[in-house]
Amino acid sequence: MFLLSGAFLMRPDNALAQQAEFDAFQKEASFKSVLYRGRAAQQYSGILFNGNYYWLTTEFLPGSVTFNGKHYTDVLLNIDAVTHDLLVKNNPGAPAVVVARDLVTDLQIGEDRFVNLELAGQQDALPGFYCIASEQPLIYLRVDKRLNTSTENTNGPTIGYYDPNYRSDVLNYFGREERYYVLKDGRLKRIGRRKALKLMK
Repeated sequence: MFLLSGAFLMRPDNALAQQAEFDAFQKEASFKSVLYRGRAAQQYSGILFNGNYYWLTTEFLPGSVTFNGKHYTDVLLNIDAVTHDLLVKNNPGAPAVVVARDLVTDLQIGEDRFVNLELAGQQDALPGFYCIASEQPLIYLRVDKRLNTSTENTNGPTIGYYDPNYRSDVLNYFGREERYYVLKDGRLKRIGRRKALKLMK
């Protein structure tokens, strides 16, 4: 009887602990939910193409983002390199949502750190995100992708990256373009890839 009473007395504590965990989860989900309120990501459907339209990889990677002055961690992020939209998922199987770019000051995806130079006061910067390729000296990398068409094999150097699923019977492809920049006299100055890599050494 004593053991039963003891077990019974422990149940409210367990229930309280579970409720506290649930409340903490809800609070965290509510805190991050503002990131998932944007419009659906652009769908490049209806056509066949080689390559992909993402900056990094087709996989959404864990990262962090400063959105509307608040910092959010442990979120799945990617960048559409065609529209330069930041994309977010609340789980790997969820559809991608666009995060309002004019409220994103900086972010990190995996090991790569990005800044929105427009919001940093660089009026001559193209809309979108710039990866910090080097801090000493400070060099920014911007990646853009465009849908192109060619009858030639474009996999590798022509497309700008290697597509392991490349199909020679598909003429459309997302070509990658890299641009490197340094700050000179408070303004962005574009430099060539060779010079950028030399400076980064």
